[in-house]
Amino acid sequence: MLAPGFLIALVAAAGAVARSQPEVVPVVAVAYRGTPAGVPKSEDLAALRAAGFTGVRWAPGDRAAFDTLMRLAAPLDLTVVTAPGTTVKLDRSRPDLQALLWRAVAAGARVITIDAGQSAGTGLVTAKGERLPWTYTAAAFAGHLSASARLFAAARPGPAVTIAPPAPQGVEVALLDGGRAWVLIATSTARTRVSFVAELPADVPPALWVSLIDGGTMSMLRQASGPRWTAAIEPGAALVYVIDKAPR
Repeated sequence: MLAPGFLIALVAAAGAVARSQPEVVPVVAVAYRGTPAGVPKSEDLAALRAAGFTGVRWAPGDRAAFDTLMRLAAPLDLTVVTAPGTTVKLDRSRPDLQALLWRAVAAGARVITIDAGQSAGTGLVTAKGERLPWTYTAAAFAGHLSASARLFAAARPGPAVTIAPPAPQGVEVALLDGGRAWVLIATSTARTRVSFVAELPADVPPALWVSLIDGGTMSMLRQASGPRWTAAIEPGAALVYVIDKAPR
């Protein structure tokens, strides 16, 4: 049975990933406890990989089980995460999973672990074998990271972005420095659709930004102090845009 909520763990500490080569692209992992608990199964790991996830979180314990997990995960290119890191509880009644996942990236997390609270199994499906709704949101998120792997491998928290007052509650806007590009991430944990105005640094181009989620484009108002972004965001959603640093 699933717990009434599930957890998102943001892992940034060195040594949290057990693998011969360190991951540079953020890893999207699912907490996995085995089937039955404590026994890793190849079919479970294959299902997690097929769903789009790139890692599994395994609690330290039996060394033989851990060694088996590492052996089974390697051919599937699944990263094994061994430390939970900072944990944020997500109430299942709030549709803010997309916002929390992208907010983790904006904060610089290199491993993001989703814990569905199951005592055994993958946590992807119900007792009737029906895939749980959260898995689609999380898998789509993982797909966006994989599709822009080089960008997110290089991306680090950038200059501060200011939200003009009155700043709507639950909205955060962050700028990532991706080397040759800027990544702009807005997230909302508000329960209603809200509008905001964000002030970006002067050296950031105002146009043309491309959405990494739906491929749409947008431009900002050019000002001497820097671009001004006026936007609206749905509850629990994220807006993610990218632009080249070099002027077009």
